[in-house]
Amino acid sequence: MIVSEVTLRKYEDRESLIAEIELEDGRLISSFMFLKSLPGKLPRLNLVWELDEGETYEDILRVSESDLAFPDIEEGITLEDIRKVEMPNEKVTLKLTLPIDQVEWLKEKKNKELSQIFKELLNEYLRG
Repeated sequence: MIVSEVTLRKYEDRESLIAEIELEDGRLISSFMFLKSLPGKLPRLNLVWELDEGETYEDILRVSESDLAFPDIEEGITLEDIRKVEMPNEKVTLKLTLPIDQVEWLKEKKNKELSQIFKELLNEYLRG
């Protein structure tokens, strides 16, 4: 499934998850699902599980990503679309050479305040 970069970072280091899937008819499938990485341009979580032999799933279409008929799940979706829903934040370290009075001013500010100042400056510059 296509997810945001934030969601991918949250779950990508796990081996398995307990997932609950509600079908259109109201039935629930609850199972351990294993994360499997597959290449792609967009962030995605690929969850796989083995169906219980005792359970009947005749009315559920089963497909494999290796089938030729499997749709391209990334078609029509861009990273920009995903980031409109949830924009990831990234820590950045800058090394600057500035006049001492500017350095002193910067050192007086808290990280949260500096982050907001730089975000506003960059937004203004990019609109520029």
